Amino acid sequence: MHDYNMNPLSMFFWFSNRPLFLLPSFIGYGLTPGSYVGLNVVEAALIFGKGFAAFLLLKRLLPKNSALAFVFGALVMVYPVGFFSLRTTASHMGVLCCLLAAYLLIRLWERFRWITLIGVLLVQWIGLATYEAGLPLTLLTPILLLGVEKHLSRRLILYTVLWLSAPLYATYAFLKTLSGGTSYQSSLFSASGLSPDIGMAIKQLVSSVWQMYLRHFLTGWLDAFSLLKGGIGNETSLTI
Repeated sequence: MHDYNMNPLSMFFWFSNRPLFLLPSFIGYGLTPGSYVGLNVVEAALIFGKGFAAFLLLKRLLPKNSALAFVFGALVMVYPVGFFSLRTTASHMGVLCCLLAAYLLIRLWERFRWITLIGVLLVQWIGLATYEAGLPLTLLTPILLLGVEKHLSRRLILYTVLWLSAPLYATYAFLKTLSGGTSYQSSLFSASGLSPDIGMAIKQLVSSVWQMYLRHFLTGWLDAFSLLKGGIGNETSLTI
């Protein structure tokens, strides 16, 4: 367990590729020092926050279908099944930032404002500095603009470049620090007594991220639907 009595600023340098990884824990401890109550509050806020952000995003994309946006937001909060754990607080924060940044991107597309652009880049950076597993999804987010614009245009390319500036830099910074002594992955090698191996680290990371996305977008939903097959009367279904 990390020492939260340390200098507060030192947490930003705990892992070079995840400088904000401990931010949710730090906030939780600040709310209720000496207990996990505050961290549970932070976890709950992040879960509800990502559901609300998902609702806002889909409502902006499909303004005439509020019901679908509401259901989508609700499902984002509760699926995939088994994702409620204090070990995943940073992951929830990463998802929230990704959804919120995508929502702000759509708002920026509808009306360019410098404050919105700053918000897009800042929220992206916070999410990626917390947990880099959101990089693949963040890199693909401009596809939403293609769905809105319906064709490739100079404006679409400009907004895509603006959006990608944050994740591309995050990718560069991540690869640069992956084999360093202060990255999260290299700390695992050190703890196991092995010397840092960037090739193995990338292989393990890709495998872990693949499993996470698979759980989020396929197997988690399949598990949920299989449990719901028994109907509303099924006790297991009611507890999901």
